[in-house]
Amino acid sequence: MTRVLALTMRPLEAADTRYRFLEYLPYLTQAGITVTHRSLLSSAFYKRQQAGQLDFLDALKFGRALAERAISFLRPLPYDVVWLGRELMSYGPPILERLLFRAKIPVVLDVDDALFKPDPLGGFLHKRIRDFKKFEYITPRCRATVVGSRYLADYYSKLSPSVYLIPTCVDHHKYASIVHRPEPSGRVRLGWIGTATNLEHLSLLRGPVERLARRHQLEFRAVGLNQPLGWDLEHLYSLPWTLERELEYFSEFDIGVMPLVDSTFTRGKCAFKLVQYMAAGLPAVASPVGANCETLRPGEEGFLAGTAEEWEAALETLILNEELRLKMGRAGRVRVRERYSLAVHWPRYAAILQGRDPEPMD
Repeated sequence: MTRVLALTMRPLEAADTRYRFLEYLPYLTQAGITVTHRSLLSSAFYKRQQAGQLDFLDALKFGRALAERAISFLRPLPYDVVWLGRELMSYGPPILERLLFRAKIPVVLDVDDALFKPDPLGGFLHKRIRDFKKFEYITPRCRATVVGSRYLADYYSKLSPSVYLIPTCVDHHKYASIVHRPEPSGRVRLGWIGTATNLEHLSLLRGPVERLARRHQLEFRAVGLNQPLGWDLEHLYSLPWTLERELEYFSEFDIGVMPLVDSTFTRGKCAFKLVQYMAAGLPAVASPVGANCETLRPGEEGFLAGTAEEWEAALETLILNEELRLKMGRAGRVRVRERYSLAVHWPRYAAILQGRDPEPMD
């Protein structure tokens, strides 16, 4: 029996924690691996953070959580492996990581973003007090590093010989249960799901969608924002995200979109929105950035669009052709089942946590 302590910054409501850690737990149990999960932030704190409602009391709670995490590393840890999600603290030098490594327990690092690069769309704290070189200290001291994209693998392979690529996966059985509900009026629904931190990426779609709306019956659904988009669009809906409705949102989309402003930071993203859309049986249109270019095959599961004109043309093609939407949706589900499902990758992750080399992907 392998005892694993999984440490993440954010709770299960955060996609990285849920899909790169917690979704694996029932499968890992089959391999004799028991996982104890501890997140730095509570669910209540994370929800308030996403809504932009943090106050002084929250700051005190955050400081207390940091102190408790630091103190926990000063005691013996009754585990065989520490499974570290991204980092122990978003800002400043790797102080907590230094304490963790003193415990002399093997660490498996999991990273799904280019945290070693500044995000041009990030805020003041991100750009001013984040230590972008901390992974040069952390990575060589880990037994293994698991990354979600080839871009990340290229970077971390320079710091460690034990780097493994495992994309962010879904339980394809759950997503296969999604049944699409047509819009009663017949409007085609463009859908996006994410967080408020990705608001600027959506600006790439404003012009194309507003022009398309003048020619076609369509609506745009943005799930997860904490403010209205303000586009000139009659049928525009900004919907709050809840864990309970996570799969239900996809049943009310006809086309999934994943716009990304190209940067050295976004090139490290793991195309997870695309994986979700495809698993839900939706055709998708995405920016040709990072893992998007590997995940979606143009003309098979959807289209890649790098300019406003390409976005407009790709979306119009799908808006006008329901049969093509259904065909691409079916192809997407097959691709996810074969390459982006937990069923494919959980044995590989189990091997890594047990200190073995996983089976390579073709």
